[in-house]
Amino acid sequence: MSLLTDLLAQVKRQEPKRNVPPLLRETMVGRGIRARENRFRTLAILLTTLFLLTGLGALYMLDRLGNIKPRTVPPVTVVATRINPLPMAAPKAAAPTMMAFPNVSAAPVHRFAPKEKTARLPLPPEERTPPIQRTTENRPTSSEDPDRDGALQTARALEQRGDDAGALAAYNRALASDPVNHIVMNNMAALYLRSGDLGNATRYATMALQVRKDYVPALINLGIASFRSGKDAQGESCLEQALTLEPANRFALVNLGIHYEKKKIAEKAMACYSRLAEMADSTGYLGLARIAEQQGQIALAVNHYQTVLSTIDRGAKDWHTAEERLKALGRSDLR
Repeated sequence: MSLLTDLLAQVKRQEPKRNVPPLLRETMVGRGIRARENRFRTLAILLTTLFLLTGLGALYMLDRLGNIKPRTVPPVTVVATRINPLPMAAPKAAAPTMMAFPNVSAAPVHRFAPKEKTARLPLPPEERTPPIQRTTENRPTSSEDPDRDGALQTARALEQRGDDAGALAAYNRALASDPVNHIVMNNMAALYLRSGDLGNATRYATMALQVRKDYVPALINLGIASFRSGKDAQGESCLEQALTLEPANRFALVNLGIHYEKKKIAEKAMACYSRLAEMADSTGYLGLARIAEQQGQIALAVNHYQTVLSTIDRGAKDWHTAEERLKALGRSDLR
């Protein structure tokens, strides 16, 4: 029954078209088919176009991404600032050297820069050696010895010409003739000390003291050799013993004062220089002036330098030393 109903419904739907001519019916069917094809073609074109546009867009984005350069931070310019150096302190005084006992009677050597505008601290002087003791004085024996005396005259002549090596050879000949002559031994110690041969200087000074233990020149030379060898205690002992025997011995006082000044023992150095000043020795005033400068007592130092100018001959080495120090300290009122 339902099948029949369906057939009748279908006939009713197709019935209005029975009056349409067959040719027109085919035309209408063809148009419908072409319309569907056109719709499918248009859709295909749109999809193709969309696909192409999407691909082109993707390629464009990839190209843009490839051309993007990393962002760089601009370099920071560091401006260098100049640091002004701190003012340099005045150079310290170089360590002085002591006085040996050869034929040197000149004043201590002061190393001052000429015409300096700032007042640097003065340097302690060199060590000084007392004059060589002549064997003709206080000869240990009264017997005449032509060989010894001839060798001694030759040694003195060579010393005056500055031929220390020849003088030492002559002293050796004199010592061979007079083996216990402590003065010849000390003279040899003095020459070795002047040449820097501390070993032989110590040896011959010791030999002289073995012959005569209270011989002051040998004590001083042994003390200087000990200081230069770094044996400060032995050097101080020798010079103190020399001063015990001869309290006013200038060379013992000068050398001991220089030693204590270099060791920064101002009190003992001033004691030695004060004793020299009491003897009107310009070396003592110069030593006291140096220590006063080191302690910042400029007025006292100026007073000592002016004392040197007023007590010794103009043109002497110590006079020029005092004059230079006064100029360095800014004092123009020289006496």
